[in-house]
Amino acid sequence: MQEQKDAGTHREPYDQYRDMIMMANDGIIVIQEDKITIANPALLRMLGYEGNELLGKPVNTILDIATAHFYEEAQESAHWGELDRPSFR
Repeated sequence: MQEQKDAGTHREPYDQYRDMIMMANDGIIVIQEDKITIANPALLRMLGYEGNELLGKPVNTILDIATAHFYEEAQESAHWGELDRPSFR
């Protein structure tokens, strides 16, 4: 891979991914600590929201009751930040 020498064209990977998310035709949401941090225009159109209306809100804002329950269970069972080691007995 060749390094870009022109500092003006170098962009952080986060910015590049964010741009791809924002241009996508599919609805995409990014969630951090159960809060919506990015919602692309396609998702906003699908759900009837505008602009930054969803940013910072809990993800449960856009989930139906059954999906919210499934999401919470998945988060609890994921053990985020922990290493799952196999048990050898």
